[in-house]
Amino acid sequence: MAATRLTCYLRGGRPAGGNLVHTGARDARAPRASMPVVIPGTVFFAGESRIWGGGRAFYDPDAPGTVAARAFLVTREQFEDIHTQEPACYDRLVTLGSRNHVPMCTFTTRAGGDVVARNAPAPAYLATIGSIGGFVAKQPLRKYGVRPWAPPHRSALRPRHATRHPDAHLRTPISR
Repeated sequence: MAATRLTCYLRGGRPAGGNLVHTGARDARAPRASMPVVIPGTVFFAGESRIWGGGRAFYDPDAPGTVAARAFLVTREQFEDIHTQEPACYDRLVTLGSRNHVPMCTFTTRAGGDVVARNAPAPAYLATIGSIGGFVAKQPLRKYGVRPWAPPHRSALRPRHATRHPDAHLRTPISR
């Protein structure tokens, strides 16, 4: 998730290009930290977003591949408030290990990417998630359409600043 998108969940407001105003979290403070991470799995687009139109992004931790992402250090209450602002189809909590003894969690759908009807995301949504995790796609995301956002070759992603990604140790899938 991009930091500008997270701000709407925490402080309230409408994301650029979106159709819905978020109520915000009880604790609107910014995350205490954020960092790029690479997590095992893929992202797919399905359903119909009430905010953007087009498909919603879902994370499938059980699918092969890796995903460039951004981890934000928020409180448990903030995490719960972010989750509350999402539709009911985000019904699965996923723990991605821990960092400095703090659990890394996200939420997604219980339905795997291999069993749902895919739906291309709206251009405004792609613009919002197009640069995350300190990585930038070399090719426009629209080229990926309804396929997972994780490109087919690792060379399609490049670190924005560093020559060696600080979370390279996370590229090995976390044991389940």
